[in-house]
Amino acid sequence: MNLEKYGIYNFHQDEAGFVYAYTNGSWEGNGTAAACAGLGVYFGEGHALNAIPSFFIDSTKWLPGCKRNAWKLSTGEPVKHQFDLEELDRELADKSIEIKWNHVDAHCGILGNERADALAR
Repeated sequence: MNLEKYGIYNFHQDEAGFVYAYTNGSWEGNGTAAACAGLGVYFGEGHALNAIPSFFIDSTKWLPGCKRNAWKLSTGEPVKHQFDLEELDRELADKSIEIKWNHVDAHCGILGNERADALAR
């Protein structure tokens, strides 16, 4: 694992140059009136960007349907965060950017995943 600087931030990269970023979500009280959801992103111990929440990884699954349905939900309501999703779509369409998504099992002792889970809560 290499440490590379981008702008003012350092990021851990694998041998192919992909940045390590762990994400996790939490939904405390699911199914109750007091339910509360959170997201966490973890780049490494003490990293300045660790606490910035993100819904972008899951959003990649929603993009095709959002565009196909003219940014409307099945209820006819507008998609929330349309501006952000359109920006994400433009970034993903940029062929100079390569993204490698990897799923890891939750709560299996992978430090980055455990830290992202803690940030989500």
